[in-house]
Amino acid sequence: MWTVTGETERARIEFSSDGRTQTPTWEWRPKDRWLPLCDRVAVRTD
Repeated sequence: MWTVTGETERARIEFSSDGRTQTPTWEWRPKDRWLPLCDRVAVRTD
């Protein structure tokens, strides 16, 4: 798992055990609290 943190955005990126899939969950902070921004799934194709 990776964590990316900025002043107004952050993400938690989970990787599958086979290394083929990433599942990032993004949040943003427009004012005083963190809110969901987007969820994505990236799958490696060969």
